[in-house]
This record gives sequence, C-alpha cells and structure tokens, in this order.
Amino acid sequence: EKESVVVSELPAQVRHLHVQEGDVVRVGQTLVTLHSPALQHARRKLEIELAQTTALMSQSRYTSQDAGQAAVLEESQSGTRARLALLDAQRDALVLKSTLSGVVADLAQAVAVGQWVAAREPLLIVQTGTRRASVMIPFSAYEDIDADAGVRIGAQGDPLKGYDASWHSIEQTPLTRMQPSPLFAI
Repeated sequence: EKESVVVSELPAQVRHLHVQEGDVVRVGQTLVTLHSPALQHARRKLEIELAQTTALMSQSRYTSQDAGQAAVLEESQSGTRARLALLDAQRDALVLKSTLSGVVADLAQAVAVGQWVAAREPLLIVQTGTRRASVMIPFSAYEDIDADAGVRIGAQGDPLKGYDASWHSIEQTPLTRMQPSPLFAI
C-alpha cells in the first residue's frame, strides 16, 4: 500500500475542493485548486515592469541611444520574462493533482473553500490498495449475515471487475433503525 501526502508549496487559500474523503482518484486528477493573492500581485508587478521595458526598447529604436543602453534593456526584459515564467510555474503548482491512483483516505479539517493553508501543511492523503464501499443491508436481514462468509463487491452489471473481501475487512459502522420521516407519513 502506497501513500501520497498532498501539500501546497506556498501559503494559499482554498478556491475549490474537487474531492471528498473516500473518493476514488486517478493519477493526474485535480484534487484541490488554491489561490495566492501574493503570487497574483507579484505577477502583475512583473507584467507592468515588462511593459515599461518593452516601451523603453521601442522608444530607443527611434532615438540615438547607444548600443549599451539597448543591451541593458534587453537583459532586463529577458530577466523579467524568466521571473514571470517562474511565477507561472508556481501558479500552476497551486492546482494540486494526485500522483497516485487510489482513495482519498484523509482530508484535513482545514481543507474547505475559503480557508487558508500554510506552506507544506498536509491537506489530504491518497492511498493505494484501499477500496471503500457502502453496503446497504436491510435491517431485517442483518442478523442473518454470516460474519465468516466471503463478500464479492463488483462493478454494477460486471462482476468480473469486482474484488473479494470478507465482512471482517469491511469497516463496520453501528447500525441504527431508521425512523420514518413525518414528511412521508401516510
């Protein structure tokens, strides 16, 4: 069983949560989308700096400025573009994707839309080898279940895609008798 702890490299705000605990995910699937106002502000400043440098370069073509000044402007423009590319990579890293196919096994309480997360704070865990299934059993049949019997859990309509388990390997939750809702009383 492998495990992947999903973290943000930067402090950021949760913009969208794409999964819930127990969801089955695939490699590359988007799990959480984050937003960093600081990153957005830094990018905007660099865009303005690039526009100013580009304008100065255009202006220098029509004036008699020396070649040294043009080289300085070109170097500045190249450096600004490189910093923009780095910020774009950091922005792309705010879309957190699964590195494993598995199940979302643990979702931190801090992971909710609008919440801030710290850099390197664990947000969720994806585990392989874990399968979760909800088994609905009529209450009247619950006492007739043989706890040592095997269970075949399969894809609907295709039992070959299923897997074998035992009642002991299925997490048991306490059963409560459901009361009829007054809204549906006849």
